[in-house]
Amino acid sequence: MDKLMYLVSEGVKNVWRHKMTTFTAVFSLFLSIYFVGVLAIVSDNTHSILEYLRSKYKVEVFFDQDVGIDSAKNITNTIREIKGVRTATIIDKDDAVRIFQDQFGEDILSILGYNPLPISIVVNILRNSIDPLQVDPIVSEIKKIGGVAEVRYQGHLIKKIERAYAGIMKRFPILAGIFVMVAVLVIYNTVKLSVLAREELIKSLELIGATRAFI
Repeated sequence: MDKLMYLVSEGVKNVWRHKMTTFTAVFSLFLSIYFVGVLAIVSDNTHSILEYLRSKYKVEVFFDQDVGIDSAKNITNTIREIKGVRTATIIDKDDAVRIFQDQFGEDILSILGYNPLPISIVVNILRNSIDPLQVDPIVSEIKKIGGVAEVRYQGHLIKKIERAYAGIMKRFPILAGIFVMVAVLVIYNTVKLSVLAREELIKSLELIGATRAFI
């Protein structure tokens, strides 16, 4: 019990004697943990945004005007077989008119007297929680299919986020390692300075038979 009380009292005295050094060590450890936590939160939030965008990502394929519904179904089946395609949903000419009216509030049939909108399909891409979306190869394959007039997809934003996320994940271990290493070095130097400052006391304790564990 006396030994424990001595160790506690000496520890408190040592902290008080070296207030600035102790503060530096504790503060550096706090900063290291804080920055590692910030990096982890940024990585997790970026991943959540990426997953949301992946779930909403779609490719719109418009057919030539002379492509009928039967031909469109055959082309759709071909597109479904492309690697990376999750679903492909046909939007026929009547559905296209309803979508146009919902989006623009105008009845294109009453304006033009005929339906100029082509049959189209909406393609959803397979998404993976780790690997980035591979859209360009899929779009290239779709464009090669006969009867396809146009392929629309908004890939610029998600590509930027994919690159940013990949950069964060690539640098995260390095940055975390640097912060931890700095904290370890500061704590090591703090302990070393404390030992050097009490070198005479340590020698005296060794002379009277104190164990290394006690010292």
